[in-house]
Amino acid sequence: MRPLRPENAVLSCNVFVYNGLCRWRDTFFTRIDTKKVSPKISPDIWGKKGLQTNKLTWQAGSKNRAGRWRKKYNGKVYYFNGGRGKSDRNAYAAAISEWNQIKLRVDAVLPRRHQAEYDSLIETWDRVLTWSNRHGETQMAQIAYEKLIKLRSALEAPVLKSPKREDYLESEFTVPTIDLPENLLEQTAKELKTDNFVFPSLSDSTIESRKKYALELDGSPQRILREIWLDRLDSVRKQSVNSQDLLSENIAEFIKHKKQEVDSNRLSLFRFYTLELHLSHFQQTIDGNISISEINTKLLLKYQSVLLENIKNGKWSNTTARGYLHSMKSFVRWLWHIEAIPNLPRVLDGRVDILSIRSGPMNIIEFTDDEIAVLLNKSKGRTKLFILLMLNCGMTQKDISDLRKNEVDLSAGRIIRKRSKTSHHEGVPTVNYLLWPETLKLLRKYQNDSESERFLLNNKGAPLLSESINKNQKYQKSDNIKCVFDRFRKKVGINKPLKSLKKTSASRLRNNVSYNSLVDLYLGHAPQSMSERHYATHPQELFDSAISWLAAEFKLDPPIMKTSSGKSKL
Repeated sequence: MRPLRPENAVLSCNVFVYNGLCRWRDTFFTRIDTKKVSPKISPDIWGKKGLQTNKLTWQAGSKNRAGRWRKKYNGKVYYFNGGRGKSDRNAYAAAISEWNQIKLRVDAVLPRRHQAEYDSLIETWDRVLTWSNRHGETQMAQIAYEKLIKLRSALEAPVLKSPKREDYLESEFTVPTIDLPENLLEQTAKELKTDNFVFPSLSDSTIESRKKYALELDGSPQRILREIWLDRLDSVRKQSVNSQDLLSENIAEFIKHKKQEVDSNRLSLFRFYTLELHLSHFQQTIDGNISISEINTKLLLKYQSVLLENIKNGKWSNTTARGYLHSMKSFVRWLWHIEAIPNLPRVLDGRVDILSIRSGPMNIIEFTDDEIAVLLNKSKGRTKLFILLMLNCGMTQKDISDLRKNEVDLSAGRIIRKRSKTSHHEGVPTVNYLLWPETLKLLRKYQNDSESERFLLNNKGAPLLSESINKNQKYQKSDNIKCVFDRFRKKVGINKPLKSLKKTSASRLRNNVSYNSLVDLYLGHAPQSMSERHYATHPQELFDSAISWLAAEFKLDPPIMKTSSGKSKL
C-alpha cells in the first residue's frame, strides 16, 4: 500500500522528496539535498502541492524528437525545451520564464477583450458631442461629454469590463414604462368575449420579419428621436471625411482634367459633356459625400443595378445605360491610375465580365448601288463635295470641318492626314488618300481663301462644325454638313444617315479579297497586329489601287495616279 505523503515532502510529477530520499512511485533510488533544489525554481510555479505543471503541457518524445513542454494560446502553439525529461525542474522553470515573456509580447499586440466595443462607443459619443456643439444642443452635449470621460477612464483600467447598457446611445431613447392594473389579463379576456375579433396568422413569419413589422409600427417619439440622431451622426461622419477624399471633389477634379484634354484637342467637347452628364448621375445616385475609399465592387454593382432597372422600366436603352456604365468605369480607373485609391475593384480587372451591359445587336446600314447613284447624280456643289469626301476618304463631318490647308496637296491630287478623332494618338497612321477627279475638282472650287488654316468654311466664314456649352451648361452642336445632307436626302427620298457613306466604302473594300486588308488603313484606325505596328509599312501603291477600284464601283472616273515628280503613272 502506498504511504501518505508527509507534510514536508515535495511533489514533482511522480517524484516524492522526503528526508533527503527521493522515491519514484514505490521505489527509493537516490538521495537528494532538498536545499539545493528549491532555490533555482521560480516561486510562481510552486503551490501547496509543490511544482505546478498545469501552466504548460508535457508532450512525450518520439523516435526522432525529445520530450518538450507545450502551450496553446490564442490559437497558436508554443514549444519549450524539456531538458532531461518531465521531471527536470530547472528545464520546466526555464520554460515557464520563457512563456511568460512570450505572453507579455503577444498580449501587447492583441487587442484587449471588449476593446472594439469601447472604440465604437467613443466614436459614436464623439460624433454626438460634435453635432451638439455645432447646433447648440447643450443638454445632449453634456451627456456626451460625461459618457466620453467614463468610457476613456474605463479603458485605463487593468481589466476591461464589458460596456453597460447605459453606455450605448440607444439607452437615451428608451420607451417610458407605465403602471398596468394587476387584473389586466382578466379585463382583456372579458372585453374580447363581447366582440368578434379575428387575429391574422403569423405562422409564415420569421423572427426577423416580426422585428421589421414591429419597427414599422413603432411610431413612438423615442424611436423617431433615435432615427433623427442616427441621421445626424451619419452627417457628422460624412463631414469628417477629408474634402480631398470626397467622391464629389474627385469627380470635379476628373472633369477638370478632361476639360484640359478638350483645350489641347485630345478630347471632343461632346465626349467631355457626356462624361460630365454621366458622372453627375453617378454622384447623385451613390451620394457624392462618401469617401472614395468606399468605392468597391459592391458599390459599383449597386450602381449597375440602378442602370439595369432603368432599362427594365423602359426609361433607357441598352446603349444609353452602357454609356453611363462606361463613363463610371473610366472615372474609377482614373482614380486608381493617379493612386487616389490603393486598389482597383476586382470587377474592373478585365478577368470577369460581371460589370457590363451589353448593347443591342449592331445594325450596319449601307447605301445600295442605286442609292449611291442617286446621291452622286442629283447632288450639287458643297453637298456633292461632302458626299465625295466621305466615300473617297472615309471622312466624318468633323474630319471635313477639321481639314487643314497643309493636309491637301491639290497638285498631287492627295489628302494626307490623321483621323481627327484619334490624331493625338501616336499609333494612328497618317493616311495618304488618292483623290478622285470629281473630288479634286470640287475641292479646288470651294477652297477657303481667307487666312484661316481650315480648308473649308461655311458661307459665313465659320467652321462647318462647331461645339459649345451654353450658359445653361447644355451641350450645343452646329453641324452645317448634316443639315445640308438631311435636306437633300429628304428631297431625294433616301432615309439613311450620313455616317453610312464611309461604312459603305469600308464594306466594299472588306468584301474584296485583294483589298480587305486595307480597311483599317482606309478608316484611319491604328494597326492591330504586331507586324503591322512594328515592321510593315503602308502599301501605298496597293492602297491607291483600292481607292481607284472604289471609284469604279461607284461609277466615277478613276483618278490619275502621279509619281513624286508629278508625271502621270501609266
